[in-house]
Amino acid sequence: GFPGKSPLELWAGKKPSIKHLRIIGCECYVHVPKQFRKKMDKKATKGTLVGYDFGGYRVWTGGKTIIRSRNVTFNEKPLIPSMTVRLRDEGRKKWMKKRRLKKMMRARKKGSLP
Repeated sequence: GFPGKSPLELWAGKKPSIKHLRIIGCECYVHVPKQFRKKMDKKATKGTLVGYDFGGYRVWTGGKTIIRSRNVTFNEKPLIPSMTVRLRDEGRKKWMKKRRLKKMMRARKKGSLP
């Protein structure tokens, strides 16, 4: 084959656009059409991107509700901050545990531990 090229790129002769791809799990806002809101209602509903649909996105807005829409604004910066911190802390704990085990093994090889 051709390294570094997708089948679509080889067939079409140009690189495919990936501008529409977003981070799954990011915070987003789905536009609420005029016919579904009253004068003082919000113009957007907050949700979480859970996937893609034909010509649009699938957004979970809580409970059992998933909205399919093309009119979505994304906020990809804060990717579930509490989850990120928790994963980082767990990784640090594992790293510290491995480090202590390595120290114990070295000490055991030297004969300073029983």
